[in-house]
Order: sequence, then structure tokens, then C-alpha cells
Amino acid sequence: MSKAYTKASIQPDWKSKTLAEMISFVKKSKFKTAGQWKAESGGSYAVAWKKGWLKAIYEACGIAIQPGWESMTLAEMIAFVKKSKLKTAGQWEDESGGSYNAARKKGWLKDIYEACGIAGKPGWESMTLAEMITFVKKSKFKTAGQWVAESGGSYAVASKKGRLKAIYEACGVVIQPDWKSMTLAETITFVKKSKFKTPGQWIAESGGSYAVARKKGWLKAIYMACDIAGRTPMKPRNLKGLSTPGHCLLCGKPLKSEKIVWLSLDTRTDTYTDEEIPPYFDQGGFEFGPDCAKRMRAEHHLRQPIS
Repeated sequence: MSKAYTKASIQPDWKSKTLAEMISFVKKSKFKTAGQWKAESGGSYAVAWKKGWLKAIYEACGIAIQPGWESMTLAEMIAFVKKSKLKTAGQWEDESGGSYNAARKKGWLKDIYEACGIAGKPGWESMTLAEMITFVKKSKFKTAGQWVAESGGSYAVASKKGRLKAIYEACGVVIQPDWKSMTLAETITFVKKSKFKTPGQWIAESGGSYAVARKKGWLKAIYMACDIAGRTPMKPRNLKGLSTPGHCLLCGKPLKSEKIVWLSLDTRTDTYTDEEIPPYFDQGGFEFGPDCAKRMRAEHHLRQPIS
């Protein structure tokens, strides 16, 4: 996004802009594609589209004109996808949602996947245990947490069908211990072996064991036995947007109002979520971009407080 645009504290009145002014703005913003323009300045794009200016602006600014996806033949769509070098269904959807939706609507996805060597979106519910094991092995997930973060849909189905233990054993995925059944001595041994230096590191790497130890009142004893610095507020990773309103709390990037996802801080686990939190543990709302919010929700899911 252009510096001039990100510095603006008030959105321009796009409806009052002339065609020349709109062309000047688009050139200054250095948008390369219609998709980039729409993503970074949806308001200006919508007004230009409504006024019938898109073609004139595309030509004046050297922006690639969006094809008429609905009028394309299957052969033309295959040629487009091959030329775009799209590797997965997700990449195709992200980079050219219009063409993906048109192909999906016409029932062409399977044909295009096969013709272009694209990995289609798996149907997790219909997968056999053997197919799920093959997928997990191929994905090289090392821990349950990594699996949840990178493919939450497959994990949820495996959990629902009671396949987790079998998949963990077959794929060498680290199995989560039964923290509730552990004694204080066993928990201390685990924490020492894990070499946690701070409560924040312990929470980040094993939120389940931390939550159980907290509930049983063992934290102080474990801190002393394992030489862990006493509990201090933990912030996940580096919160670059901590003191900058209108920016993603995690990555610090500026956010458009319609892209903001509000998450609350759950002080029981020091994670962010849009799920209901008991008032005592709910520490207000924080701004995230869509991708960072997804990441934060995954962290919260892994560190669910013990009930």
C-alpha cells in the first residue's frame, strides 16, 4: 500500500473524485492488479466500478484487466490456471477468487485440478484412516499443535472420529500427556526436562500442563523447583501493534475498518479469542488482521483452560 494512503487518517470521499483524480490515486498507489487494488482500497475500487471507470483506469495505469470468467470455456480456464502457475486450490482461491468461483459454479474444479496438477481441497469427512495417515505423514506435522494450526479441518475430523491416537502413533506425532493425572513430582520432572525458562515459554509450548498446574495450585512450587522466573504477563510473540490503534496487534500492519477482527485476551491462558470468556478473565478487545486472528484462535484452541 502507498505511504500516502496509509498515512491518511480519514478515508477520501471516493464518490466526489473525478476520473482523472482516481487515475492519479491508482498510479500513486502502484497497484499491479485489480485484486491488489480491491484488497488495499476496496472503497475506491467499488466507486470506480459503479461509475464504469474500471477499463479506463486499467488502461491508464497498466493494470491487468480481469477476464470475463463467466464467459470462459473450460479450455480457456485451464489455460489461465496453467499460465498462473497455481499450485493449490487455496492459492487459486486467494489469488483469483473470481475465476475459482466461476469454475466451482460450473462444476469444473475436478477437471481443472487434474489438468493443471493442482491439489484439490480434501474431503476430510470422507477420508479413511489410512488416507488421513498418509496426509499427516506427507504434511510432516511434528506435534498436535502444528497439525491444528496448519490444518484445523483435518484435525477436527480425526478427533471427532476417534482417530487421533492411531494417527499420532503411525506418524510419529507427539502425543499430549494426560496432565490431569500427573502428580506434582511428575509435573516438575516434565518441566525440568522441557527446560522452560519463563512462565510465558511454558504456556506457549505446553499450555495444557501449565493450566493444570495452575488449577492445582502448584505453580509456586514448580517455579522454585525448576528455577523459573515468577509469573509475568505474557504476550504471544512480538506484538508490533501494541500501542498503535488501527493496526494489527500481532504484525503491526495497518488495517482497513472492514478487515478488523476483534479478539479478547483470555488471561487464564494469555491467548486471544472471539469465544465467550468469564468476565473476570476477559481483558477487553484487541485488533487483528484476518490471518493473524486465525493464528491467535489456533493458539487459544491449543491452550484451552482446564475446566
